[in-house]
Amino acid sequence: MGNNWRQLKTEIENLEQEIDVLSERYEELKGEEQRQEPTVDNEDRTAFIPNISKVGNFDDLISGLMTDGLAEQETQDSNKKDRLAKRRKLEQAESLQNYQSLKNKYLEDIQLENCYRLGGITAFPVNDPSGKEDRFLGIRYDVFDPYRSKYTSPHYIILKKTVKNNDWFVFKTTLPKFIPINTLASQYLNIDMFKFVSEIRRHLLQLELKRSVFTSISEKLVPPSRIDSDLSFTKVNVNVLNKFELVLVCGPSEITSVIVIGQNSGILNKVTRRKLELGLRGSRFAGFDHSFFEIMGECGIRL
Repeated sequence: MGNNWRQLKTEIENLEQEIDVLSERYEELKGEEQRQEPTVDNEDRTAFIPNISKVGNFDDLISGLMTDGLAEQETQDSNKKDRLAKRRKLEQAESLQNYQSLKNKYLEDIQLENCYRLGGITAFPVNDPSGKEDRFLGIRYDVFDPYRSKYTSPHYIILKKTVKNNDWFVFKTTLPKFIPINTLASQYLNIDMFKFVSEIRRHLLQLELKRSVFTSISEKLVPPSRIDSDLSFTKVNVNVLNKFELVLVCGPSEITSVIVIGQNSGILNKVTRRKLELGLRGSRFAGFDHSFFEIMGECGIRL
């Protein structure tokens, strides 16, 4: 029993010595491998990206597909772009040529129509899908904006005759809803056509003048001052430097009422409030974009 134990102990010691030798050899081999591996972080990474055109292990067919094919594709793309550019130039030239041809053909008619439109009201026939004549009549309104020296978008009214008595009624229109076209139609349309279309034009001119004036004032204001209004410019709110607000109630051609909203402090006091109310009330819209700033300056308010 004792001999067996000593023999077993000797074998264990021999195995431990062998393990130590193997561990030392493993560490040596591991160190040699690390010294031989390239350090990618310190080298040019682009060196590991193969250049297809320089790879010599492809056979001739594959190499041709990879190199010649890419060059051919680039050539085709370039040719396609050239063809598209030439096609666009041809289409533009043809379009310009067609435009010039139509312009030369109808130039006199266009000039004559423009002369009629200078008057602001133009009547024109409307094609009837049923083929009947004189059932529809179109009226076009052209309004000039004096502040921008150009015509605004035109408005149209399409009139239609009733089957019963051939009276006209408003069939379609592009006029703003706040213009009382139905009221004016009931008053004048089948009694005095000229009066009817003239009253509509008067409303459009008044609307455009108010829009132009307050747009001009708004463009001259320095933030935080600003202007807000309804579509008809019947009520216009002017925010003055975030200190107080002017509420302007507007009639057809002048400011009918002025309300100053804000606490009396700083630039606003009882005297200034009264000056603003009296100075702005009754102001006519023609030239108001200048008189507004004059009145504000007289009250010691610089916008």
